[in-house]
Amino acid sequence: MVTLSLAMIVRDEAGALGHCLGSVRDLVDEMVVVDTGSTDGTVAIAESFGARIGDFPWCDDFAAARNESLRLCTGDWVLLLDADEAVDRLDHGAIRQAIEAAGPTLSGFTLVSRNYTRDGAARLFGEGVRPNRTAYGEGAEFPFYADQPMLRLVRRLPDLGFEGRIHERLDRYFTRNHLALGALAAVIHHFGKLDGAREGAKSAYYLDLAEREAAEHPLDPDLQFNLMAQAEVAGLWDKVLAAGLAVTRLSPRVPYAVPLTLALAYQQLGRHLEALPLLAQVLQDDPGHLTALCRQATSAAALGRAEDARSDLARAMAAHPGDPMPCLVLGDLEERAGRPAEARAALGAAIERQRSAPQLRQALIELDLRLQLQAQAAADAMEALRALPGQGGGHWHALAAGFLLKSGHVRPGKAVLDLGLAAFPEHGGLLGLAAALAAAGPGKSADGGGMKFNMGCGHNKQAGFTNVDQSPVCGPDQVVDLEVMPWPWPDDCAGEVVFNHCLEHMGGDPKVFLSIIKELYRVCRPDAIVTIAVPHPRHDNFIGDPTHVRIISPQVMALFDRKENDRWAEMGASNTPLAQYLGVDFEITSSTVELDEPYRTELSEGRLSQDQVLTALRDKNNVGTEYRMQLRVRKPSR
Repeated sequence: MVTLSLAMIVRDEAGALGHCLGSVRDLVDEMVVVDTGSTDGTVAIAESFGARIGDFPWCDDFAAARNESLRLCTGDWVLLLDADEAVDRLDHGAIRQAIEAAGPTLSGFTLVSRNYTRDGAARLFGEGVRPNRTAYGEGAEFPFYADQPMLRLVRRLPDLGFEGRIHERLDRYFTRNHLALGALAAVIHHFGKLDGAREGAKSAYYLDLAEREAAEHPLDPDLQFNLMAQAEVAGLWDKVLAAGLAVTRLSPRVPYAVPLTLALAYQQLGRHLEALPLLAQVLQDDPGHLTALCRQATSAAALGRAEDARSDLARAMAAHPGDPMPCLVLGDLEERAGRPAEARAALGAAIERQRSAPQLRQALIELDLRLQLQAQAAADAMEALRALPGQGGGHWHALAAGFLLKSGHVRPGKAVLDLGLAAFPEHGGLLGLAAALAAAGPGKSADGGGMKFNMGCGHNKQAGFTNVDQSPVCGPDQVVDLEVMPWPWPDDCAGEVVFNHCLEHMGGDPKVFLSIIKELYRVCRPDAIVTIAVPHPRHDNFIGDPTHVRIISPQVMALFDRKENDRWAEMGASNTPLAQYLGVDFEITSSTVELDEPYRTELSEGRLSQDQVLTALRDKNNVGTEYRMQLRVRKPSR
């Protein structure tokens, strides 16, 4: 029988080690855990799993510690793990089958290292992250991941050893000895990148080790590459340049990562002319390379070549239609050029094409906040949550809930807050909101009359209302196309809604108009007031405007009154019972007609009677200028 050893090095991993060892307890035949100086319960946990414990004094050399773990193994094969990793039971059989079936010429396997993150906008290993929709139980609670192949399953050969003080590697051993490797689809689930504070603390130490090792072996291109990578993580761009240029001098051929990283360093230092030849070098070999095209666009824009930048981004979008990166760069370039409306439009258009890309939604929200559009940011966060429930890392929930609560709309705010805490129970912003809400006490929980919306406001904004329009040109509080469903507000949040000469412009397609009515009903709370002002359909003000697509009248709005629908049914009338069909109920509480001259004056002076005016309204044009209606929302309290 082929035997399998687990080899690990650990230090102060009491919080994670038990989960790791438990995940492979039924997979491996022995566990070897080399401790490098723990002061917590790490060693006791390893012993509780029956592991063989090695004690290795730390000497700033990861390869040396790894080689000690290999020395203590006795199995035919070795599985290499870190404490913040795990192997799902679904892959146990595949790993066992691979080592059982491996012939004598096969000496190892790369496995898939799956790195989890809560940040949908993150880029790991130069690529965007993917939504987590797999069958694995391990990592199922985290929304995104990025994969990278890594050599983690190897035959235990007599002189097998790692090399490198940092980013220790086994592959050199196999290359030097001309040993064949296979690829296995089994996944190692890595949770380390979820702890940002720990990752940040490690980066400074890793940079120090990389610098020391590169200084000890200045002619080793791999060590200079490690130094370049660690300096990039630290944002030390002068060091990135020095190490990256050393790699190019020492190696006849370098991977794309080198010119791309050098170009990024030049860009960060404001030296865009020097970045362009490096990017051109990559694009000569790969004309559709996504990162190279996007970075070339960035430098072109910085040098005042706006059309070149747009051309590069158009090429990137055509070559990679599902990747949000070029769209994000376009939005950034528009904002840097002082065109915030165009930046919002670019991101909005990209979201329409890639509705499941959280990076684009996050970029739009961040742009709103930089423009100090707090209400718009909250609306975009709500829309993001509708499209991508449970995503946003808690930030979207906190933004939307915080705005609602601050505005006095406690009921919808608390609903969003509760959803956020259920998905992200440790999010600091959500916990802070919950604490503030609890401190306010039960007497503070009423949210007045709910939110107040001035829909299709144009330049006619109202104080105390959230002014909404589809065009950013008029500077509304929120930019929302009301013909696109769903609206970005929660159920039962609105206490008052105003449509002042805008509803007649909406819903040329009857299906769209009916959807608007349904959304209006959804966002309104019980007894909410809806005020509508529209041009009279027989006045030139209505007839002469080609953007007026729909007659709005008391007769039309009565179709959405449930009691009227019931009355018509009893009478056997043929009126369409739209309230019943759509599940809505609006009661018309008042309806008036504004008269044009001379009818208004003649009525007020008694020269025309009320009946004469009604007859004129029925028989003539240009008698009434507009309808004014007030509706009350009938719906049960929740």
